[in-house]
Amino acid sequence: AFPAITDLSSEEQDLLCKNYFPKFCLIDNAHRTRMVWGEIKTFAMCSVMSAVDLTRPDLWLGEERGEQHRKSIISTVHAQYEAQFPIFVPTLVRAQITTMEFYAVIALTLCENASSSHLSEQTLSVLDDIRAEILEDLQRYYKDEIGLSDFSTRLGNLITVSHVIQECVSLSEEFAIMQHKLFDLYANDDF
Repeated sequence: AFPAITDLSSEEQDLLCKNYFPKFCLIDNAHRTRMVWGEIKTFAMCSVMSAVDLTRPDLWLGEERGEQHRKSIISTVHAQYEAQFPIFVPTLVRAQITTMEFYAVIALTLCENASSSHLSEQTLSVLDDIRAEILEDLQRYYKDEIGLSDFSTRLGNLITVSHVIQECVSLSEEFAIMQHKLFDLYANDDF
């Protein structure tokens, strides 16, 4: 979708992908869940074909997986879910994004990079150009396809969703680092 990314070094592309993947999963899973069930309450889509029962974290990891650390892995993942969803879901619900806006949020989250200190000036410039392209396309979409003359609220909602996704991923990273450094839960576990 954005050919300028292919001009970046493979290291920069890897860093972008590593930073982007959790954000993509969060927005994609939440959007799919709302499309299938209308709300994010009991079930959440993990992919096009799989879902998880949010009320039964004990089922998230099979009995044969994780062995000695199964309960702590499940409680860690459940704690992250409990921390992220109350922040993210109300923002997403209030935004009431369309499918086209969903695609825009996916692209905007690529440009929302908390680890920008690790990115080169060229990469930051490419991300700025992508963000500008997305915002221009959204303005055209709002004016020409939806017929809105004042789209500031809708655009503001999308930017807010993008920022909230970044915040949730940052909190998740901090939580994982804390778990690892303070409790050293999985030091000897390859799983």
